[in-house]
Formats: sequence, structure tokens, C-alpha cells
Amino acid sequence: MLLIQNDIGTTDAHVLVVRVEASAVSVTYTDVHLPRLRFFQGLFRRWPVAWSEPGTRRAHELAEGEDFYLTTGVFASAEAAALEAFLDWLGSRIVFLIDWNKARKRLCRFVSKREAIALLDWAAEQDIGHRGWLALGGEQLIFEAMEAASSAPPRYGESLADVVGEERAVDFLKFVLGSCAQALAEGGAGGVPDRLRAELVNLFRSNTDRILDLLSAHAGLIGDLAGLVQTAILRLDTPAVIVALAERSKRWESDADRLVERARALVARTTGTAAFRAVAEAADDAADALEEGVFLLTLLPDPAAATAVKPSLGRLAALLADGSRELVKAFEIAPHVHRGAVREDVADFLAAIECVRTIEHHTDRLEREAIAALIGAAVDPRALFVLARVAQALEGAADALQHAALLLRDHVLGDGFGS
Repeated sequence: MLLIQNDIGTTDAHVLVVRVEASAVSVTYTDVHLPRLRFFQGLFRRWPVAWSEPGTRRAHELAEGEDFYLTTGVFASAEAAALEAFLDWLGSRIVFLIDWNKARKRLCRFVSKREAIALLDWAAEQDIGHRGWLALGGEQLIFEAMEAASSAPPRYGESLADVVGEERAVDFLKFVLGSCAQALAEGGAGGVPDRLRAELVNLFRSNTDRILDLLSAHAGLIGDLAGLVQTAILRLDTPAVIVALAERSKRWESDADRLVERARALVARTTGTAAFRAVAEAADDAADALEEGVFLLTLLPDPAAATAVKPSLGRLAALLADGSRELVKAFEIAPHVHRGAVREDVADFLAAIECVRTIEHHTDRLEREAIAALIGAAVDPRALFVLARVAQALEGAADALQHAALLLRDHVLGDGFGS
């Protein structure tokens, strides 16, 4: 029998004891941190080790009398070669326990605790580990890369997941751990900061795509709201339907607000995207105006009063639906419009913007037609007020769509994607 003991950490309660017998290896492990104990057990997932459920212990002379956890794992085999292979693996895993808790805490500054532990598990599985990253500066290495890659300096300790999303943050941290380990192995650690900054620049660019996706989804909601207006105009003789449509339009307008808030948050932390905030806010004015238009129709005292203006209002709403589709198209093409872009992409982008402008011109004319029809029909003053406000709201939505489209055009064709 062979008995091996390794005092791993700085506390007396972080100990590994290995008992080697003719047909089995018994591993007893104690730790003050249950997550690290679970991590250690996970290092042997490819081996048929029978682990006991961790139990708590307390000894006055260990861990300053605090609770610690103990588990025992047994690997049994009648073949000496298998036992030796297991011992080799066991010996190679001890290094991943060193500074594990320090690495976990520092990774938690960028991602959630769950993802930080998963990252350490992944690094051990890849034989990369976390020691290289800590040796080259740990979290400060990442903060400096973030500051160099972004025009908006990060706040110390800010979660990287808040900037680029958790999935992208995890992928980046895997790149960091791998790059640091490789650099130290090759003796060329000096190039790591530049590699991390270049990788973050790519992440921030993909963040721009996420902003455009949000704006495209928002433009789609504008189209849906325009469709509600169309339906409401057709169903003015059914007040209950109009009320239901107004409630739905309020929910959709709230959904649009949330998309804008998400876009604002990304813009605040992504270099070169400040102009998209104004684009989002202009487009949201269109959503607000359309929601107001549906609401106003619930106040119409006599549906018959709208007879003279239903054609004009219906065409206004239809044009707004068309305009929203063109704006969606512009957002989808925008990432491809930059210096060196193919001519077709630029032409399609400009054509979509021009369609939005043309639609705005048509809505000006239709609003005036609606007002003239109302005056000519000599409708009740209350109905006149409501229907005139509806026409104004729809024309205002068209103005907002045009404003958003032109802001997008100026940014994309200016310094937005070519810098």
C-alpha cells in the first residue's frame, strides 16, 4: 500500500490524500469551498470513480474551526496499467486547483458565477488552465483590452456580459485563457494584449450587428402597428373590436419601447454606434404615433362620421406599413454597406431609404386630403377633432420613419461602418 498526501492550498483544510492498493486507488479530498470540490470531482468525469456525497466536517485546528467539506472517490481496477494511468491523470489535475478560487472571483467580474465555474472546468478539460491568465495580469489584462478597443471606457469591475452578451463574453474569455496559456508556453507573452484588443474589436463589431437586429425588429413592430391601424379603420362600426385593437397596440408599443431600451444599452457600451441611439429614438416616435392613432379611434363618437376619410386614412396606414418594410430592409443591408462594399448592396440600401422618403411625401398629400374631406363633409366637431388627430398622427409617424431612415443613411455612408 502507498499513501500520498498533498497540502494544496493555504488552509489546513484543503488536502488531498491518495491511498494506492493492489486493485484500487482511493482519493480523499477536503475543501472549504464546495464549488471547488465539485469542480475537482468533475475533473474525473471520464473515469469510473465512485464518489461519496460531500459531507461537512469541523475541526478546531483546521480552517480556523469553520466547516469544510470532505469526499472520497474510489477507482477500482485489477489491471496495474489502468491504476497507473489513473494516477497519472490524478497528478496532472492537481495544478488546476491552484489559485482556482482566485481565478473564479476574477472571472466573476465579467460573467456570472455559474459561467465562471464552467469556464474553469472547460480550461481544465482543454489542459489550458487559468494560471497563465493570472500570471499575465488576470482581470487587468481584460480591462485594458476593453479600454483600448472601445471609445467608451469600461467601469472597473463591469460585467463583460453586459457589454457583449453572456455567450460572446464566455467565448472571449475562452480565447483569453487559451491565448495566455499558449503565449507563456511559447515564451512570447508580449503579444497577448494586442491579440485580446483585436478580438474585442471584432466582438464590438458583432455588437453593432445586434443593435441593427434590434432596430430591424423595432421597425417590424412599426409595420405591425400600422396593420392594426388599417384593421381599426375597417372595423370602425364595431367599437368592441377597436378597444381590443387599442389594447393590443399598447402592448406592441411597449414591446417597441423595450427594444429601444436594449438598443440604447448596447449603444452606450459599443464603440462607433452612438448615432444609432438617435435612429432608435426617431423610429420609436413612429411607433408612439401609431399607437396614439389606434387609441384616438376608440374616442370616435359616431363611426359614420369617418365615411368620407376612410379611404385616405386607410391608404395612409398602408403606406406606413410599406415604409416600415423598407426600413427593415435598410437595417438588414446596413452592415454590408461600407468601404469596399459591392455596388448592389449600396444601391439596395439607398433604394430602401428613398422609398421611405417617397412614402413620407405621399402621406403629406393624403393627410391634406383627409382634412379637406372632413371639412367638406361637415362632420360633428368632436368627430372632426378625433379624425383630424388620427390623420396627423399617421403623417407624424411617416415623418418619424423618414427621420430615422435619413439618420441611418448619414451614419452608414458617413463614418459608421467604414472607420
